[in-house]
Amino acid sequence: MLARRPMTKQRNNAYCRVLDINPPRLEDLVGHHEANNFGLLVAALLERGEPMTLAQVARRFEQADIASFDRALTSLQRSRPATRPIHRDGDLHEFDPHDAEARLWADSGCIDSTSRPRARSRHRHRHARIC
Repeated sequence: MLARRPMTKQRNNAYCRVLDINPPRLEDLVGHHEANNFGLLVAALLERGEPMTLAQVARRFEQADIASFDRALTSLQRSRPATRPIHRDGDLHEFDPHDAEARLWADSGCIDSTSRPRARSRHRHRHARIC
């Protein structure tokens, strides 16, 4: 069982507060063999705790040394960023922490692996895990 971190930033992060997880850090996911664009987008939204444009996400990817801004933005635009639990409202992409898919992401043990023990499950999630 992993030690639980104190919940510090969670109180100001509406997404993570609903899911009862600590906000992830994109830097912790850099280079992970199971990380994909959608999973990293989920992590960026959870880290920030509020809606973001794809340009803001691409800038955050660049800051975390995931990819250059141009490459990240192009890649994000080609992916399907408005897939549950992410919803698009104009240029903003927001994470819906009340969506059943959101709970699957949180319960996978990947988004907040430093503060939650990984749950054993006989069922595979249909999405790729981000870590």
